[in-house]
Amino acid sequence: RENKLGPAKMLECSVRTLEFCRQLGVIDKVRNWGFPLDWPLDSAFVTDLAGYEIGRVRTPALGAERDSPVSPERGQPCPQTWFDPILQDAARSHPSITIRHRIGLESFVQDDDGVTAQLRNHANGAMETVRAAYLVGCDGFASTVREQLGIAIRGEPHLDWSMTVYLRIPDLPSQHDKEKAFRYVFVGPEGTWSFLSIVDGKDLWRLQLVGLDEQRLRDTDIPALVRRCFGRDGIAYTIEDKTLWVRKRTVADRFMDGRVFLAGDAAHAHPPNGGLGMNTGIQDAFDLGWKLAGTLQGWGGPQLLASYDYERRPASARAAEVSLSNYRRLVSAAQRAEILSPTPAGDEARRLIGEA
Repeated sequence: RENKLGPAKMLECSVRTLEFCRQLGVIDKVRNWGFPLDWPLDSAFVTDLAGYEIGRVRTPALGAERDSPVSPERGQPCPQTWFDPILQDAARSHPSITIRHRIGLESFVQDDDGVTAQLRNHANGAMETVRAAYLVGCDGFASTVREQLGIAIRGEPHLDWSMTVYLRIPDLPSQHDKEKAFRYVFVGPEGTWSFLSIVDGKDLWRLQLVGLDEQRLRDTDIPALVRRCFGRDGIAYTIEDKTLWVRKRTVADRFMDGRVFLAGDAAHAHPPNGGLGMNTGIQDAFDLGWKLAGTLQGWGGPQLLASYDYERRPASARAAEVSLSNYRRLVSAAQRAEILSPTPAGDEARRLIGEA
C-alpha cells in the first residue's frame, strides 16, 4: 500500500508499543511489514559518507537480536507510514468503531452526563451534533480541545526549525565505503548538522536538517545538501517530499477536565529524538482506553478515570525530558574547525568528538 509521507513521522516502535500490538492481535503485521532482518540498526557518526567515521553505536539487526529476559518483544523499525494503516485496519475490524476523515471539531460543551460536540464536514461544509459520554482530544500540538478547555502548556514550544527531506536513493550502501547503518549522523566544523535515516530498508531515506532558522531552511539547496552528505557529486536520487516543522518540548498543565481528556501531542509534544513521541502517545491511548472501558462497563471505581492524569502526566513529562536530552546531546558536538583536516590535529578533534 502506498502512503503519503509526512514530516517527522515515527520510524521506530518501542518495546511497550510492540507489547500493545500483541494485545491488539497485529504483532505479526508490525513485525513483518518489510524491513530487512539483516540490516544493522547502528547509528554512525560521520563527517560525510566519503570522509571520516567518528564513532558508531552498534545495535544488532532484527534477525540477530537475542531474546530479552524482560519482554517477548523488542523495539524495531515500523515507520508510521506503514504502522498507521495497520492500526486503521485493526480498528475497522470492530463493528463499534467508525473512522471518518475530513471531519473537524468546531466546539463542545460538557455536563454531568456527557459531552455534546459540534462537528463540521470539510468535504461539504455540513454541521452535525454528536452526543457522547466522553471526549478524547487526540488532535495534535495545536489542539482545539485543549484550547477550548483553556488548559495551558508549559515547556519549550520552539526549540528550532527543522526540515525533513524524503529521498529515494537506489542502493545507497554501494555508493560509499561505510558499514551499513540505520542512521548516519553528520558532524561538521559547526557540530551536528543533519541526520540520514533509512525508512523502508530499501531505498527510501529521511534526511533531517537541524539548528537553522526558517528562512535558511526554505532557501536550502537540496543538491548541495546531498553533495555534502556524500562528500561527492554523481549520486542519483529523487525528492519524494520536503517539509519544514518546529521542534518542541511541551507538557499540558492537565490531561483531563471533567469528561474531556487529552492524549498524544495534544497533551505532550516531544523532540523526535529517541522515538518517544508517538510511542508515549500510544501508551496514553491504552491507559485511557481500559479506564474508560472499566468506567462504562461498571467495574471501574470512582477514581479510576482521575488516575489517568496523575499517572500519565508525570510519565509523559519524563519522556519529553529524555527526548530533549537526546536532542541536545546529538547537537552538542563541539565546534571544531579542524574536524575535516587529515592531520594529527584533525585526528585528535575526531577522537574527542567520538568519545563525547
